[in-house]
Amino acid sequence: MVRGLTLSQKLFPPAEAHSPWKDTLWQTVNFIILVAVLVYFLRKPVGKYLHRRSQKIKEDIDLARRDREEASAKLQEIKERLSRLDEELSAFKKGILQEAQRERKRVLSQAKQEAEELLKATNKKIESEVKLAKRRLQEYIAGLSVEEAERVLKGSLTDKDQEALIRKYLAKMEELQ
Repeated sequence: MVRGLTLSQKLFPPAEAHSPWKDTLWQTVNFIILVAVLVYFLRKPVGKYLHRRSQKIKEDIDLARRDREEASAKLQEIKERLSRLDEELSAFKKGILQEAQRERKRVLSQAKQEAEELLKATNKKIESEVKLAKRRLQEYIAGLSVEEAERVLKGSLTDKDQEALIRKYLAKMEELQ
């Protein structure tokens, strides 16, 4: 280590005694030169960086403002919708009740119409059955009349018997109609 000191003393001999003002002046000049060199070489890159950075900050601030405005608008819309929710629910309920009443009326009307159609069809069927029964009865009475006529003809009819037979036949025919 002693040897290291000697070598350093040989390479950098001790300076002559200078005044403290002179050393400070040289240090200040060196510092000013260093600052001037740094400013000269770093001025454009640092300026560009600071300009880009300030632009980015402005864009971020604008984006944040827009996002905040959108969020405020959405919040206001949600508040309005929530305030109208009771009204919408009651309107929806009212609409459903009205629809149910219309459906009820439609179903009742349809059921009434179907009942009327069924009644008409039943009445037609009854009329048809009555007509068929009358026709069969007429055929039966006609058959009985023929049988009676045969019996009478076989047993020699008198005028009185013929009149009674005709009256009897006519009375039965009137009953059928």
